[in-house]
Amino acid sequence: MNRDVFEWSAYRDFRDRPADEIPGLLEQLRQEPTAELWHDLRRRLTIEGECHSPIGAAALTGLAAIAASADAENQHHALALAAAITTTLHVRDEDDEVFRTVADVFPALHRLAAARLADDPAHGFECCFRAALAFGGYVFWARIGLDYSDEHYVVDCPHCATRLAIVIGDYGRYCAVRDGWAGDIHRVPLTPADPDRLDGIAAWMHGAALACGRPAIATGLAHLFGTATCTSCGSTFNLAAWLEAQNTPHQPLPLLTTPPPVGGVQFRGKCWNLGEDSSTFPETA
Repeated sequence: MNRDVFEWSAYRDFRDRPADEIPGLLEQLRQEPTAELWHDLRRRLTIEGECHSPIGAAALTGLAAIAASADAENQHHALALAAAITTTLHVRDEDDEVFRTVADVFPALHRLAAARLADDPAHGFECCFRAALAFGGYVFWARIGLDYSDEHYVVDCPHCATRLAIVIGDYGRYCAVRDGWAGDIHRVPLTPADPDRLDGIAAWMHGAALACGRPAIATGLAHLFGTATCTSCGSTFNLAAWLEAQNTPHQPLPLLTTPPPVGGVQFRGKCWNLGEDSSTFPETA
């Protein structure tokens, strides 16, 4: 999206300054980035890491241009800010049209995030992992909690509607009813998925965690993509599918799909890149 398409002058940013200053700030960051400029841009586009204005979506083209040409540090800043904007605005119906206007930037942003995840898995794993998911259209999974030392989810049983607590952490991996006085009662262990039978986005997430040396996250994801048993009615259900169904908004953009491996960075037969063009990524051992 360029300055002539989006009416920047019709908006003010989150610092209550004219939004038509944003394109100039993006150009400054492309040419001579500084920490102060990044700090200023983040404050003008987000509040506590979230963006609730179409000016954020309009800025994605500029952020993608910076990410494509910047050094590692500034690429990280650009991808992180673009991901924060994407994961927030993706769930706002009123911004769907702006998202469609900038739809062409998402495959490029996804490839950059996935490549960075592959090149430097020891640093910024969670940021790049979430960014790659968000730019691929998997915003629900980009926002999901990944603290598998003590992660909690809440879901209603699809059969009897009992409110259930799902716990995946050091204290156990189970489904329970959460009591205000007694804590988690009637615990039933979760049944993890067989990693070799995962497919689609589940296989990508699990494989990326393993390839990046995050076995605890991989184990947590295996349980998240497994099955839960309701402590009330005894029925079993696919935990991730039902959790996603209860929480995922409509998709203003098509998802990038996981292709058969075509060169590129791979793990267990899966490509790092969720889109169709993975040929630009170097092979790994």
